[in-house]
Amino acid sequence: MSVEEILRYAFERFDEYDYDNAVKAFMAAYHASSDEQQKKDIFEVINENFIEPNEEIFREAYYNNLSILSQKGNVFIDNIPKFEELRFALIPISEEIFYVWDRINLSFCGSKPLDITILKSRPSEKTYNSILIDGFSDIRMMINEIQRVEYANIYIVLRDTIIICEFFSFFVVPGLLDDFQQLYIFDRPESLMSFLYETGNYIPGILKLKDAVDYAVLFADLHNRRIHEPKKNSPLLSIGIPTYNRAKFLCRWVMNLLDLFLDEEIEIVIANNSTEENIGDYNILENIAKVDSRLNYKVFPPKSFCYSIQNIFSMPNGKFAIFSADKDEVLVEQVYEALDFLWKHGDEAGLFCFGAQESDGIYYKDSKACPPGVAGIMIGFGMSKLAGICFNMDLYRKEKILEKIGNNYCQNEYYKMYAHTVHAGFLGWKYGYGGYGGLLIKCGDAERSEFENGEYTWKYQLLEERLKQYDDEMSIVMDMNLSFEAVCIVALNFQTKIYNYLWVAYYYHKEYMESLHNWEECCQIIYEYCLDFWRKMDDKYHFVDMSELLEKVKDDYEEYLKKGY
Repeated sequence: MSVEEILRYAFERFDEYDYDNAVKAFMAAYHASSDEQQKKDIFEVINENFIEPNEEIFREAYYNNLSILSQKGNVFIDNIPKFEELRFALIPISEEIFYVWDRINLSFCGSKPLDITILKSRPSEKTYNSILIDGFSDIRMMINEIQRVEYANIYIVLRDTIIICEFFSFFVVPGLLDDFQQLYIFDRPESLMSFLYETGNYIPGILKLKDAVDYAVLFADLHNRRIHEPKKNSPLLSIGIPTYNRAKFLCRWVMNLLDLFLDEEIEIVIANNSTEENIGDYNILENIAKVDSRLNYKVFPPKSFCYSIQNIFSMPNGKFAIFSADKDEVLVEQVYEALDFLWKHGDEAGLFCFGAQESDGIYYKDSKACPPGVAGIMIGFGMSKLAGICFNMDLYRKEKILEKIGNNYCQNEYYKMYAHTVHAGFLGWKYGYGGYGGLLIKCGDAERSEFENGEYTWKYQLLEERLKQYDDEMSIVMDMNLSFEAVCIVALNFQTKIYNYLWVAYYYHKEYMESLHNWEECCQIIYEYCLDFWRKMDDKYHFVDMSELLEKVKDDYEEYLKKGY
């Protein structure tokens, strides 16, 4: 087609109010023409029909957008251009789509329009990470990346006047900043470093750089400065470890965590319960904590397991806390994914878990999210392994769960063994369970042998002990002031758990367990115990009909009797 034919088509489209195809055709004619006067005429058509009629709207929108940025304190540029100094003129074909004219080069700036409807669609991903863009000024080049991922912050560095005038040209779009959340603009890298240091905002992990600025050096200097000073804000994640006599292994993997390029994001919390061995290695950790703000180390008086749990639950400063035993190892390469998971989902519940890898599988992998209430209680009380449990500490502190539980249950047989599940149960009851966050921990091998000095070392797994634990577990539940129906649901669930615990004990310690009771006898004792429990409940609450409850009790008995081990 000749230039004249393209222009004729452009005017036809314009007359039909098909402004998108009209502007595309005018652009094609402009690029195809070698006649300078004809090019000027084409631009005049564009200017008279698209640019000039919207100039006052653009001017007002520009200064409104600047005012919003100024009020937020998000612009760190000394000389923001005036409206008349903007390099690009936008050509609106609708309220959302704009082509671009370069006032200096007197040409159309690319064929792709700015489409702000892209910004209005919800990003497919969300991350705690931030993005840094340096050396680019065309928002059209940024928009797809910004829409694809909802970054915590967007940092733009514009290092010369031309780039500044180009970038701010797009701020003539009314309401543009409605869709640019957490946008910060700087005129040099040093200003960005000062901002990050003063605010404690996380060092951006996604970089889009056009020129050779050595941000690796700048970020390393900032990181080293941060870790030797108190944190500006509460960390996103605390990793809590109660410890006793296992410093050598603990020290090694804590060092691995400290090698991560994270500072404000995390905190490692260690509660030493007056260890008697490996003192030198614990001294190493204590000395590191004095100079590295990521490590929080305290020594507590020697007491039982439940006190060590309360100690570690009292220490985290993070919004979330993941707990692990000192024989287990946090997989450092998975920490970034854990941060992302909590950033995305952390406000959805009070309780979460991360996978703990053992030789026979991954703990908690198949657990499903559930709402507050009875389901949350059962999830929390069912978290028998400390490794991988994650609390929303903001909610835990809000409910004052540690203070409410206090030392009330330290003589309770169940609490002595499973104190962490009680705290988890209270949190799940109030705020629900948010689900599985992925593999994070590799569990260490159990250090105790089956017998020590001629005595069985796993006494808490014995049948009589499990029944005593159930009594004490239910006494805690009764203190929660649940409805009668809720108590029944929880009680049945916990009775099923007795069978399961004993099944595991028989599987791993068959010879000794059978020397006390064969499996059939064990199941029969549990069944009779459960029946007696419900008879006592009937005496107390006067059931109208116990048939469904007793049927469920019988079903559990027959299922595990048949299952064997």
